[in-house]
Amino acid sequence: MVPHIAELRIRRDRLFREADARSRRIFEVETAERILPLFEARRPEDSRPRRALEVARAHLDGRASEDELAAASAAAHDAAAPLRDRDPVAYRVASAAGCASRLYHSPFGSDYQPSAANESCNAAYLIGAGETLDADAAEDALTVELRLQLARLEAIVANTG
Repeated sequence: MVPHIAELRIRRDRLFREADARSRRIFEVETAERILPLFEARRPEDSRPRRALEVARAHLDGRASEDELAAASAAAHDAAAPLRDRDPVAYRVASAAGCASRLYHSPFGSDYQPSAANESCNAAYLIGAGETLDADAAEDALTVELRLQLARLEAIVANTG
């Protein structure tokens, strides 16, 4: 039986909650890095989301402070803000970079604090739907994204255990 979207989310979220803080950060950064080309193709002049992910990686290695991390996250969110209605995919990708580089460590954010993983799912859904708003294609794209995320998170957790 093929897992339903809800089941994939539950499995991903459970594994994320069980992971240590470093594994969570690695997963969030890698998720945002994987979709970053979608932003850069649309906004090649804006390096703020890429910079946020570079600072997040540096923070993981002790080469960036929490202040630098917070500033980079804010800059990525600033890059996202004007795109919300004009380019929803670019908005979600820049937001994912901002989420991956913030200090907030709650599993998958909340209604007020999105996560890189959820923003990546939102971008996949939007791309899948396309201009025709094809709901089946959108759900297929979301399923693929969730499977990618679950597989990567499983690998990260296995390597830190």
